[in-house]
Amino acid sequence: RDMVVRDELFSLEWFVRRSSGLVADSLRLCDRGYLQEGKVADIVVLDLASYEPVADFQNPAELATGVVHSIINGQFAIANRERLDALPGVVIDRQSISCP
Repeated sequence: RDMVVRDELFSLEWFVRRSSGLVADSLRLCDRGYLQEGKVADIVVLDLASYEPVADFQNPAELATGVVHSIINGQFAIANRERLDALPGVVIDRQSISCP
């Protein structure tokens, strides 16, 4: 966040691309990483002014601040800044993904 917002070292667009599509492409997850019809989409709405990653090696389950909404596999996991009980995430088995 600091490299994008405070220090302006990277554009927000580059950061989003690097955190989504580029990762999916690098890992050959052809059904993820982009908001396109037929792909699995996880969507996060952030308040950049208050976004701050909190997790570290001692506390890996801590949620970042500033996450307004998080939609995973079509279900809200965070809505209006509140964590919900839903656990819609799945383990990705790259061998079961059939790419064209």
